[in-house]
Formats: sequence, C-alpha cells, structure tokens
Amino acid sequence: MTKSRPATDVPLNLLSHDREELIREWGFKCTCSLCSSAAKTADSDFRRQRINRNLRDMKLPQNQKQHILDKLVREVLDFGEKEWMLPQVGDFHRIIAGVYAGMGDIETARKHGELAVRKLRHFAGFDNERTLDASRFLASLG
Repeated sequence: MTKSRPATDVPLNLLSHDREELIREWGFKCTCSLCSSAAKTADSDFRRQRINRNLRDMKLPQNQKQHILDKLVREVLDFGEKEWMLPQVGDFHRIIAGVYAGMGDIETARKHGELAVRKLRHFAGFDNERTLDASRFLASLG
C-alpha cells in the first residue's frame, strides 16, 4: 500500500533534488513549470541555498554587525518571497528576531518577533508549537 501525502507536505526549504527524491517515494513526479525547467530549477536552488546559508551565517559573531545583518535579512526575506515560501516566513522572522535580540537590538528584535507571531498564526495556526514559541519569545522581550 502506497502512502498518500499531498505535495504541500514537502518541506519548503529543500533543494530540487531533495524535493524530487522525497515525492518520488510517494509515486509522484512533478511536471510543473519550475520542475520542468533546468534553468528555473537552478535559479530556485540558488535562492534556497542562499536562504539557508544566510540564516546560518547571521548567527555567526562576525556577521552580527548592523549593515551585514540587514543585508542578510533582506536577502532571506526577498528570496523567501520569490520562492513562494510564505508559510516559512514566520519562522525566518523568529530566527531573525533571536539574532537581533542577541545583539541587544531589542527594538528590531521585537519588530521581527511581532511579524513572526502574525505570520505563524496565519500559516501554522494559533496553537502550533512554532507559533507558541514565537509568542513566548516576543513576550520575553517585554
């Protein structure tokens, strides 16, 4: 018996090869315009790699300078939008808020914390653990 899961259950931050491998396990081959175009797939993978790299790099002490962090954040949010990763944008804001809080920039942390809660409530639900974590974090900022 084959497990049936909707394609929307595929984690959004995966690169094309990993997404393809995962959905193949369900007996599905995607033929959408993105998956059917090597150029579009390469562009998408580039943006997703940059998102993942930037989220990792913004936590490094040498990158926790306002001008560097602002650039990394802009790119994450821009590429997240271009990749239609709206359900994950709340998670991105939660990570970003934590980095700014760690730098002592509570005002910017609060701004991203509020965005995290709003986006997570919309996409994950009010009682989702990710939403609750973001809400607790925001409350801890005072």
